[in-house]
Amino acid sequence: MPYVVLQTNLVLDASQQQSLLNSLTQQIAVVLEKPEAYMMVVLQPNTCMTLGNSNDPCVHLIIKSIGFVENAINVLSSQLTSVLSTELNIADDRIFIEFCDVPPEKWAWQGKTFA
Repeated sequence: MPYVVLQTNLVLDASQQQSLLNSLTQQIAVVLEKPEAYMMVVLQPNTCMTLGNSNDPCVHLIIKSIGFVENAINVLSSQLTSVLSTELNIADDRIFIEFCDVPPEKWAWQGKTFA
């Protein structure tokens, strides 16, 4: 079950939020080869944050998953930076993406771990 958190200091209306949630869900599910039904995406707009001591628009994206298919990190880095840059009008150098490979024994669902 991939878990995705996007934090940004931008204020987004409901339509922008839904579009971004859908886009992230679809793109990440395809690259990680996971069903969209297993995706959990959290969007935190209007977050008090700076990058380089600047209040210019920025994004911190965290993607946690049990295992990443070969080359997925490079593909996702490129695709998601492009999507976020386009949809949110943010410069590439204001987007940070963190990938966390979670061991199956450290992730539980329905009362039991995936190990």
